[in-house]
Amino acid sequence: MSLRERFALLLWKDICRHYKEGGLSVKDPGLVNKSSLLYICWQLLTSNEQWAKLCRVRFLKQGKAKMYHITSSIWPGLKHLVSLIQEKAIWTDNWIDIPIVDHWQLPDSMHKHLSMIVSNYIVDGAWSLPEYFIQKDAMLTENFTNPNPKRTSV
Repeated sequence: MSLRERFALLLWKDICRHYKEGGLSVKDPGLVNKSSLLYICWQLLTSNEQWAKLCRVRFLKQGKAKMYHITSSIWPGLKHLVSLIQEKAIWTDNWIDIPIVDHWQLPDSMHKHLSMIVSNYIVDGAWSLPEYFIQKDAMLTENFTNPNPKRTSV
């Protein structure tokens, strides 16, 4: 008896479909891995926890990702993401529901002059936003500095 006769073979995309759509509601491990790496990467760049500080010393040089080989089980997956996050345009990329230039309704003619990237605003693992930014939009500032507020149950 061959393997095909004993087991029903299914496409991975069918297994990942919601149960109501005929799948098994299994989360796509590729997407789960990417989202986990992105979360760890963000924590590495912004957290003041001891592990993040240690990783920043080991993996970053002057706040930028070291591009040479470092023996580590996690760095190869994070190195590319750290570079991508640090090079994101703070004004024109989507950090909240819409880019800041759209949120603040800045004219299109200004967009090309707003070239600051994320790494310009992170100092010692913490957001360091300009005072005018904080004064203009306190709620937006809170979204930057505390993207996952802890919710308390009532």
